[in-house]
Amino acid sequence: MGRKADIVFVIDVTGSMQPYIDALKLKAASFVQTLASSNIQANLCLVTFGDDVNSICSSFVEDDPNTATNENLNRFLDALSRISTGGGGDVPENQLLALMRAAQNTPWHADAQRIAILMTDAAFHYAPGNIGDAFN
Repeated sequence: MGRKADIVFVIDVTGSMQPYIDALKLKAASFVQTLASSNIQANLCLVTFGDDVNSICSSFVEDDPNTATNENLNRFLDALSRISTGGGGDVPENQLLALMRAAQNTPWHADAQRIAILMTDAAFHYAPGNIGDAFN
């Protein structure tokens, strides 16, 4: 592989997000294959959130080029399959804190492009306990 991209998906895991997460599961393998055909090694990881940050990206799995499988993609798809959605209602969520945790806590590779992809269907609030949009 030539170039590297560390890609962290920052995903709202409230109940209303289930169809989007299901779609991501279907598209992720194709996405990684497209990057690979462009000579880009994609390292994938997840950060999940609702009203608070549920999980952070603690490690990337390095793909072993000597195997036919993509270990990083397989671990990412496994993590997606274990996401349990629920709660949240139709209220603002805490994506700003989730993005901050992704930026600060992800073990980014020094030689990789750093990318965070936010997936949510709700407005934001500034912090836990400060529920509401930016104007409340």
